[in-house]
Amino acid sequence: MLSSLSAVDVAVDAMGGDGAPAVPVQAAIQAARDGIRVALVGNESVIESKLRKYGGRNLSSLRIVHSDEMIRMDEKPSKAVRQKPNSSIRVAARMVAERDARAMLSAGNSGAVMASGLFDIGRIAGVQRPAIAASIPTRKDPTVLLDLGANTDPTPTQLAQFAIMGHAYAKTVLRRSHPRVALLANGSEETKGNDLTRTTHELLLKTKIDYRGYCEGRDIFEGDLDVIVSDGFTGNILLKTMEGLISTVRDLLERRAKKSMIANASSLLMKDILRRVLKDLNYETAGAAPLLGLRRRCLVAHGASSVTALTNAIHAADQMAGTRIVEMIEDDILQHAQLGLWPEGRSDEESSET
Repeated sequence: MLSSLSAVDVAVDAMGGDGAPAVPVQAAIQAARDGIRVALVGNESVIESKLRKYGGRNLSSLRIVHSDEMIRMDEKPSKAVRQKPNSSIRVAARMVAERDARAMLSAGNSGAVMASGLFDIGRIAGVQRPAIAASIPTRKDPTVLLDLGANTDPTPTQLAQFAIMGHAYAKTVLRRSHPRVALLANGSEETKGNDLTRTTHELLLKTKIDYRGYCEGRDIFEGDLDVIVSDGFTGNILLKTMEGLISTVRDLLERRAKKSMIANASSLLMKDILRRVLKDLNYETAGAAPLLGLRRRCLVAHGASSVTALTNAIHAADQMAGTRIVEMIEDDILQHAQLGLWPEGRSDEESSET
């Protein structure tokens, strides 16, 4: 095991998620075998027993950081974070804040991750609210969608900042040279939308990013946009609708293929095409969703993540740790503050409780 003084690449909340601690431990073992230095944060004796069971006890790139509390999925985030300072989520967040880890990852209570991020890590100067982002599959390259649930009732300024942060993510992590940004609305005409989207639209027209205006839901998957911005309420519903639709489509494709394929050469070809399509639609390959706007790298994974999904999430966290995403967001937020779009160098109070 790594010595207690060694910094790690990713601090993993071993107690978070539907399959914890078995799933996080197995994912950490696989990631450690891939060369990523991982700290498993949680109850030491429980983690030790899982490491022995799954054959990861003697991996030199694995470390256990003890935490004697955990935050359940059904707990109120803000209250749990205040009352459980030694929870696995908060200990992992402090590791990142104190640079004992380059990034943190949790598949646990996402609201608690958000609250701990605000409390233990802190926001980038000028950022009013962090946002959860994710890359979603399209006909072409993946598109960044944010916010996915961290802020159900944001202000126009906060939505505009989400656009800036999503732009920085697309540029640094997805390596898009000139990210195209749009605002999700119920039509492409400027008269569409509600007060929030119309006011945000006016703000985004003043930014230095490549803002393309409104985006309708049916345009999301065309692949002609790199970043799509929404409030967290709408974004979360969209994400979960997509998950349900993808699961249904995958199931229908598999069932139809089994019924229609016959034992010949064309059957083998169809099986290969089907396999590739299902891989494209598999959310488990997407990794994790970064919480943009914090001073350190923090990611959240799906609560129902499998070992494969969480292993990919650890890889995503490690990849993000190797980028300048935090520094770019800081620079871009400051640059737009100097244009007078929002106050410079300060973080306003949150518009709603996490």
